[in-house]
Amino acid sequence: MRLQKHSIPNTDWKDWLKRFRQRSKISFSKDRFDGKLEELQNRIDGLTKLRKQVERFKADRQMVKVTHTAAEDLAHFRLVQGASLKLYDVLSNLWHCDISNQHSANLSLGVKGARACEDGSTQNVQFELAWSCPASNMPMSQQERSLWLSIEARSKGPTVTENAARRLHQSLTAALERSKKLQASLHSQAQSYSATDTLLPDLEKIPNLCSHLIGQSPHPDPPTCAGFLQKSNTDEHLLYADGDRTIKRDGLKSLEDALNAAKTDPECIPYPEKLTLAKLLALAVLRFHSTPWLNSEWGSRDIVFYGITDFSEDSLNGPFLKSMVASTAGSTNQIIVAPNVASQTTMSRQRSPIRNQTLYNLGVMLVELAYNRPLQDLQKPEDDQGDPHTSYWTATRMGDKVGRKLGPVYADAVNICLYGGFGPSSDLKDTQVQARFFDEVIRKLAKCAEAVMI
Repeated sequence: MRLQKHSIPNTDWKDWLKRFRQRSKISFSKDRFDGKLEELQNRIDGLTKLRKQVERFKADRQMVKVTHTAAEDLAHFRLVQGASLKLYDVLSNLWHCDISNQHSANLSLGVKGARACEDGSTQNVQFELAWSCPASNMPMSQQERSLWLSIEARSKGPTVTENAARRLHQSLTAALERSKKLQASLHSQAQSYSATDTLLPDLEKIPNLCSHLIGQSPHPDPPTCAGFLQKSNTDEHLLYADGDRTIKRDGLKSLEDALNAAKTDPECIPYPEKLTLAKLLALAVLRFHSTPWLNSEWGSRDIVFYGITDFSEDSLNGPFLKSMVASTAGSTNQIIVAPNVASQTTMSRQRSPIRNQTLYNLGVMLVELAYNRPLQDLQKPEDDQGDPHTSYWTATRMGDKVGRKLGPVYADAVNICLYGGFGPSSDLKDTQVQARFFDEVIRKLAKCAEAVMI
């Protein structure tokens, strides 16, 4: 309200105003001002967290309407997930090695050529693997190499039956006999139909496949098909090995290594690389969940990069998922395991606030990327609540503030993963959960990545 002279009778206006100014002076020290500002920000964060909880509460009671475009994307993810599961099964059962039955098999997060024919007859997915054999008795030149594999997984759908294949073979044979002019083209068609109809070697019959493939050097560019592995009549896997591609052992670094380097050099993980990596990590969830490739306890130590000598100069491109393949070929009672399985007591699991471990650990990595720190470096005494879930309280506390670093869209994706806000179910085998994860996490992270590329 504006003060008027007549509102204070019998008083000299100028003298009164002077005394008012002297008495109404407010003084803040810098520390006190910063403290008040932080308190205000914490209150705002509290209100924001409450709003998100209300939104998640409402969302839990809503069904996701899957659009036609989203349905196609989800079908693509299911295709890759199923193919990756079959690939692990084939490698663990058909790969023979006289030296070791435990192999490092780091799987590229990028998947190429995932496609299905319109009639469902064939489905092709191409995977890239960095395959290492712990061969202490190999020549030193081979010990220092990892085998780079490009594997094309082909799956024949239910429309291609054995009778149809037999009729195709008979018709091709009759055509070859009737016309020499069409012989070359028909023979080419027959070869492209199946790897088993060609002269490609059956790699299951090779007793020491690691030495066989690594010893085949030099290889042409691009690599030629080394052979096939086939466990059933409907699935086959063509292997392309690049034995010439060498890996420096000191060039293999993890995301955890990059985060530790970023503590002193924050610019070593630029924003475009950070957000692109965040999107790839989210895509990996729908591509490899419920398979031995992706352990629910995965973390930044399990995301690796090749060819890194200096984080300030080398880009974090081409991330791989650190995995192990335990071969059962030629052995009995072999347990197939995935790496870095953290042991948890039954009691801690029963009382855990984590709804989905795989998604929660994705959220943790997204938090780490935002702050350029491993999660343990972000811990504060207040996070220790006397239970075994200190890391959870650290992650959610930092997740509530992550919008200050990378914006509200990124923050929404992070908190959905940390809190498992996908409705009554948080099981990734549930198509409703897959649809919501695609819409509320993958699309949002993709939006963030696209924004920094403009």
